[in-house]
Amino acid sequence: MDQAKMKWLPHRVHTVFLEDVTPDDPVVGRKYTCIRSLRTGRIHVSIGKQYHDAELSRRYGRWVRESIVAEWVSPAELQVHVHISGAGVHGRTGMRNRRFLRDLPFALAAMRHADGYLVKVHPELDDAQIVIRFHSDVSKYDRTETWGHWRDYAITPNWRHRLSR
Repeated sequence: MDQAKMKWLPHRVHTVFLEDVTPDDPVVGRKYTCIRSLRTGRIHVSIGKQYHDAELSRRYGRWVRESIVAEWVSPAELQVHVHISGAGVHGRTGMRNRRFLRDLPFALAAMRHADGYLVKVHPELDDAQIVIRFHSDVSKYDRTETWGHWRDYAITPNWRHRLSR
């Protein structure tokens, strides 16, 4: 589906806070596990001090690895990891890369929406850079990119992400 035609539906974001985190603490070391259900269309965002292994280890998640994980490495940087190929990932590398490029802005918006209270308490996080690490066993796709700032993924009533790749 074309990015411009995708509709933001906040009620499809399901948030779970794992042990040892609250909606406003901690920042550094806070980890997100974001998985989209192809069956329901819901986006599941787990927030904790560890990645949500139960979500990541489900049979479907292990098979196609469509999950996105992220971590606050400092109040100035959110580091995001996606697996394009290698390490048991199935699917054509170029196609997976295109799909991640298309869907990543919506995953980031879902994470921002799921953890919205954190920015209310720590407004300095809006200035944090988003660094995306694309993991691949094909050198063309194995790269690191900067995708703007955390504030770029805030949802407004007429939100359409401006990044086109």
